[in-house]
Amino acid sequence: MKSPGRIRAWNERYRRKPSAVKQTAKSCGTHGPHTDVHEACRKRPSTRLCRRRSPQPALDRMTTPKLPHSAMAIVFLSCLLAAPVHAQDAPDLWKAQLELGFNGSSGNSSFGILRTGGALSRVQPDVYEFEVSALVRYGKSEDHIIADDMRSTIKFDWKPESDFSPFMFVTASRDQIRKIDSRVNGGAGAKWTFGRSEDEASKASFSLAATLDREDFALAAGSTEEEIRTTARWSTRLKLDHTFGSGAKIGHVTFWQPERDRHGFLIDSFSDYIVEMTTSLSTRLLSNLSLAVEHEFIHDEVPAPGAKPNDQKFSVVLRVSL
Repeated sequence: MKSPGRIRAWNERYRRKPSAVKQTAKSCGTHGPHTDVHEACRKRPSTRLCRRRSPQPALDRMTTPKLPHSAMAIVFLSCLLAAPVHAQDAPDLWKAQLELGFNGSSGNSSFGILRTGGALSRVQPDVYEFEVSALVRYGKSEDHIIADDMRSTIKFDWKPESDFSPFMFVTASRDQIRKIDSRVNGGAGAKWTFGRSEDEASKASFSLAATLDREDFALAAGSTEEEIRTTARWSTRLKLDHTFGSGAKIGHVTFWQPERDRHGFLIDSFSDYIVEMTTSLSTRLLSNLSLAVEHEFIHDEVPAPGAKPNDQKFSVVLRVSL
């Protein structure tokens, strides 16, 4: 049994005044941290008022969310795009164009060739240009197919009206006359506009792109030739345009696409290349209707098995701008 002196000392040591109990209850609740009260709660953890979880500092309770790197990159890219898109002077235009052409003859020689296509683009000249286009040609001569080709393209240009403009594209095509069942090529590069008149009537540009071609050939039965060919190429393009005061336009585009080496930096061989040249002349008939004459020349130094290296195409088409 404890002596009265020891009991008195124990009571004085652990005795708490009512104000201290009230302060302890207030501070150990949800009103905020106090150092001396937490010390009392530490000494008497069994007290009912102190059994509730002691509040943590406000900065500890507030957790700052952390964005993943991909989300931060998306936000940064969105800011870059949003700044010029919302500029007051930046136009926001959808453009559409349809074309239809037909060449035919009857009598000693009978043939007919139909050409049709269209393009849909979204253009903000100071920001970007996105375009989707398609073209189909089909023709017969005395029950023989003399034209059967189609081509579709998706391309994206960043700041197309600036002197330096990066771009990317993907093209899918076929040409039964050239023995190509399917051809897919795509790449990315940059365009340099080195000539531009003050009234924007004349333009001259040069572009360079790294591309990859995949061709699937239409081989004759029993052929031992390679059916699929994949080639890495450089694609250089020279483009010239001029618009006359009457609204007539003349344009020329030349592509030269040599094969790249296995490292992808130099030209592997000058014996494997493709040349495409297109010249067109158009005149405006109405505000949204024009008539165009077009000539296309294609030279493939290493054509598909059974095909000739040179092709020429002539077309007369009506184009409607929507």
